This record gives sequence, C-alpha cells and structure tokens, in this order.
Amino acid sequence: MQTRRKVSALLREINQSIPIDLMVHTKPMHQAFVRPGCMVARAGMTRPEVL
Repeated sequence: MQTRRKVSALLREINQSIPIDLMVHTKPMHQAFVRPGCMVARAGMTRPEVL
C-alpha cells in the first residue's frame, strides 16, 4: 500500500502540470491488450496520443 501512495503522489504532482491518462493492467490483461489485431494497443504503442 505504501508503494501505491508514493506513486499516486508523484503522478498527482505531474498531472498538475501535464494532463495524463494512465492504464494499469494485470499481466493477463496486458497480454490480451497487446495480442495481434488489437487496434487500440497498436495505436497506443506506435503513436501515443489522445485516442
């Protein structure tokens, strides 16, 4: 839980100056996300931008 608080505080600080979106996946969720044919993953990995 301490790690989560540290990361949350750092992200909050960054988000005050630069808007960010963060996706947090479990390992199985990530594997499904990056599988071949997933257009959202391909777009996010090749040209990160607001989708």
